[in-house]
Order: sequence, then structure tokens, then C-alpha cells
Amino acid sequence: MVYNYEKELIDAIQATDRALSCLYNAKYALRDARDWGVIDMFGGGVFDSLMKQGRMHEAEHHMRQANGALLSLHKEMLDIYQTFDLNLRLNDLISFADYFFDDFLIDWVVQGRILDAMNVVDNAINYVGWLRNNLQYRLSQLYNNRI
Repeated sequence: MVYNYEKELIDAIQATDRALSCLYNAKYALRDARDWGVIDMFGGGVFDSLMKQGRMHEAEHHMRQANGALLSLHKEMLDIYQTFDLNLRLNDLISFADYFFDDFLIDWVVQGRILDAMNVVDNAINYVGWLRNNLQYRLSQLYNNRI
């Protein structure tokens, strides 16, 4: 099998695009969960709690998809570099305790976990975006060297 550096770069760039898409979806769901969480903390009712929970579940779903996309990205990066540590793992940072224990203290703790998850996702977006730019630069250099 012949190694094709250009193809591997393109595959890695596409993997970063998939990962970024999942990460941005998680970010938007977490932002919505955060917003509903604020309402829930300060007098929200059952509807507000359910909306927050729905967005938390949605964010968790997108974070799981992002984990899969990051795993694919890692494999693509190994095709380019012999060793590569992506060093990004999105853990299940969200606890659903307030679904059963709906009071201000639990809501406050969950809100903190939502914010922690938002930071993890933002850091992952920044890193994968940087990686994508780096790969895109390498691809452009490859094309420029052909001219």
C-alpha cells in the first residue's frame, strides 16, 4: 500500500470538521442547559426543570458523539504521525441528581457542572480548531510546493 500524505491530510482535516461539529452542538446544548438552569434555580417550575434536563441530555449525546469523532481524529492523526496523543477526553461531567432532588443547592451544583463541561468543550474546540488550521497550512504548503 502506497502512503499518500495529501490524502491523509485531507482525511485528518475532515475528521477535525466532524469533531468540531459535534463539539459546537454540545456547546450550544450546554449553553441552553445553563440558561434553563438559571431559571430553574431562581423559581423555575417543573417545565423549566424538564427543559434544562432535556438540554443536558442533548449535550451529553453530543459529547458522546464528540468522543467518537475525537477517536476517529486520533486515528487519522496517527496516519500522519507515528505517535500522536490527542490528549482530549470529554467525560460525562453532568450529573442528573437534581431530577430527583430539586432544590437550590443541588441546582447550584448542577449549574457548576454545566459550566465545567462548557469549559472542557470550549478547550476542545480551541485545540481541534488549532489542529485543523495546522493541517490546512500543511496541505496548502504541499500544494504550493507543486507549483
